[in-house]
Amino acid sequence: KDWLWNVGLNLSWQQNRITSLPPGNEQGIPTAGNQQRLQVGHSIYEFHLRQTAGLDASDGRYWFVYDESKNNTYDDNNTEYSTVNGQKLTKNYAEALRDFSGDGISPISGAVTSSLTWKNLSLDLLFTYRIGGVAMDNTYNSLMGGGWSSPMHNDMANSWRFPGDTAATLPYMNQRNDGGSQHFNDVALLDNSFFALQNVTLTYNFPKKIANKLTLKGLSIYASGENLFQVSALKGYDAQASFNGIIDNDTYFGSFATVSFGINVSF
Repeated sequence: KDWLWNVGLNLSWQQNRITSLPPGNEQGIPTAGNQQRLQVGHSIYEFHLRQTAGLDASDGRYWFVYDESKNNTYDDNNTEYSTVNGQKLTKNYAEALRDFSGDGISPISGAVTSSLTWKNLSLDLLFTYRIGGVAMDNTYNSLMGGGWSSPMHNDMANSWRFPGDTAATLPYMNQRNDGGSQHFNDVALLDNSFFALQNVTLTYNFPKKIANKLTLKGLSIYASGENLFQVSALKGYDAQASFNGIIDNDTYFGSFATVSFGINVSF
């Protein structure tokens, strides 16, 4: 009888589609620094990026899906091009096909609540979550360009190093957008799902006889924490920072973890 536990779950599902645009925009309208595109039949925050087709272990450069509209520049005799399973590929960044690559809006989001009480002690938890969707963390990308005089992310250690380096997950480091950079490519997208502990509060309610001696109706003390942890696709990446899937280092700031203590008095 001293124990009481209440658990709650809520879930929301959302989807959107552009049904019409002003005349003359049949090919869509680039947005978000040309990372997303408004087009009929697609989401308002859908990414439209260059399509990669793997990393060439011989030179550490990306293969891109070849854009057939590039004035027939494809040449089977040029090592900058290749055909795999009937699909034309190129290493020329400017000839890479742009296509829709994922929605910046997660279709499922919600929260989980837990309230556990034992005698005068209670523990309340609030978890929030999001499932699906993709995001472009430009703060992270700014550390992945390979500029020799610029700060770099630890992940750059996974860059290609020598011919035959099949363990590499990133292209060779360079300062030119010639296929050795992941900026604005589909591989730069992150899973926008997350699970976070939004709030935890531990409360102790003093017995009424103690409150009455102090001529009070109620007395309690508490300790509370917010944004204490989050599980997401990338360490340090705050998936809650943006609704449209774009994280910019000069626009969004991560959620700060805070811990507070207090007292509630009822007269």
